[in-house]
Amino acid sequence: MNYQSIEKRLEAAGQLLQAKEINRATFESLRSFLSGIHPRTDQLLESVSRELKHVEHMQKGDTIDLVIESMPEMTPEQKKRKKAILLFLKFWNDLKTEVSRIEKELGQAKSAKSHGTTRAMGRIWAGAKGPLGLITLVAAGIVALKVTEVSIVIKNAGCRPMTPVGSVAVNIPGLLLPSETIPTGGEAVAKLPPIQVSVDATSPNQVRLTMYGLTYNFSLESSDIRLIFDGKVLNGSNTSLNLGSQKQHTLIAQCK
Repeated sequence: MNYQSIEKRLEAAGQLLQAKEINRATFESLRSFLSGIHPRTDQLLESVSRELKHVEHMQKGDTIDLVIESMPEMTPEQKKRKKAILLFLKFWNDLKTEVSRIEKELGQAKSAKSHGTTRAMGRIWAGAKGPLGLITLVAAGIVALKVTEVSIVIKNAGCRPMTPVGSVAVNIPGLLLPSETIPTGGEAVAKLPPIQVSVDATSPNQVRLTMYGLTYNFSLESSDIRLIFDGKVLNGSNTSLNLGSQKQHTLIAQCK
């Protein structure tokens, strides 16, 4: 999914969301445009689909009029139907708001510089509500972060060949860790989004990275390995790294 594709999908979805009436076919087209764009929109699509099904069971015909002012409510059935459509419209309007917000932030991210893009992506994540919290990563954000990702050159300075091992529970956009063994005197490159990362290197044989509220644990083969990030020793301390401060960083694994 490229940047232009995401923009076109959001634009097409936005046009469908302006409709004054809807049927199942229109909704499925909308779902195809928005599915996978953002966990929050996926959540709202499920809610809209559920309420749409409820309304469909209460009326004849495929098309649902979304202009509530014109809906009759003379009979108990009509009142019940209008109440159901009002609930449907709540989620429908929430979906419209979410799509507009992502579209706006994506547009700002596209025209911003690297640090500006990072802030724009932060606003997208911060705007996501509900149980997903900050883990609601946007596919649009993935593209933007791929554009602005930073490199970390990992150098093996005198240590035994190192095989990076990490427990990664959730994929993070812009995160690409080396999978091959780094030989003595060799190096590898990791890609990370330009964000703030907390590093806990207080344990002798383990390094813990925290980003977006998620934790990644990496094991070291020996407690004699000294980790130096951009000239600063990480061992024995908790450190906050601003990866967005420059496009390339250096991490040296130095053995005594």
